Amino acid sequence: MSIFSCARAACLLVTAAMAVMAGEASANVTAFSAHSLQVKHEVNTSVPEAKVYQALLGQVGAWWNPAHTYTKDAKNLSIEARPGGCFCEKFPEGGGIEHLRVVYLMPNQAVRFSGGLGPFQPNGVAGSLSFNIVPI
Repeated sequence: MSIFSCARAACLLVTAAMAVMAGEASANVTAFSAHSLQVKHEVNTSVPEAKVYQALLGQVGAWWNPAHTYTKDAKNLSIEARPGGCFCEKFPEGGGIEHLRVVYLMPNQAVRFSGGLGPFQPNGVAGSLSFNIVPI
């Protein structure tokens, strides 16, 4: 069994997304100040770590909430699985947006993104989104 945990500063948009694989889930605000917010979301699943990691990076359109996209279609999202890689959304009429950048990859164990998710970018708001895959 694995614990799939997710923590990020600023806002957390992906918490319910991994429910596809979830057996049990919980989310808690773990830190709060005038300038930041940290939320920890934890999902217990029987899915092997390698499959969770592959789905996280290769099937973002299957777990990301389409309401949190510019195009309202999560299938327009992609993650380039390498340090410096783009968590991007393509627009059907051309163009697109970089939501986050991959800053850390540890195969089958962890992925970390940094940047400002779409609508936060014009306001200079940035944060990080970390996924830790931990066997239990």
